[in-house]
Amino acid sequence: MKVLLLLCIVQGCFGAAIVRKRSVCADFCPEYYSPVCASNGKTYSNKCFLSAATCHDSSIQFVSAGRCDSTSGGSSSPCPAMMCIAVYDPVCGTDGKTYSNTCKLTSTHCHGEVTVAHHGACTGALLVS
Repeated sequence: MKVLLLLCIVQGCFGAAIVRKRSVCADFCPEYYSPVCASNGKTYSNKCFLSAATCHDSSIQFVSAGRCDSTSGGSSSPCPAMMCIAVYDPVCGTDGKTYSNTCKLTSTHCHGEVTVAHHGACTGALLVS
C-alpha cells in the first residue's frame, strides 16, 4: 500500500499529471542589421534579437522598425559586428565615399547616418538633396 501511495504521488493520481511548460528561447540569430526599436528603449539588430530578448523578458515588446531615437528615450547603440561577403559591387555613399558593397556601407554606418546615394563608384562632386 505504501508503494502504491508513493507511486500515486510521483506519477499523479488517477491520470492527473503536473506538467511544467518550459520556454525554449532561441539565442542564435543571423547577423544582419535591420534595426528595430523595443519598449525598453533599446535598439535591437533585427527582429530575431528582439524575439530572443522578449522570450527572456515578456515585458519587452516591439515598438517600431528602425532604431530608437534619443527623443523617445532610447539610446544609440554601437554598430554590431557584421560579416560582409567580399564581393566588389561598389556603391556611393551620401558621404561621397565609395564602399565595396552595400553591406560594407551599412556595417560602417549602421545607424543610417550615411545611405546609398547610387550604385557604382563615386565620381566627381556628389550632390545630395
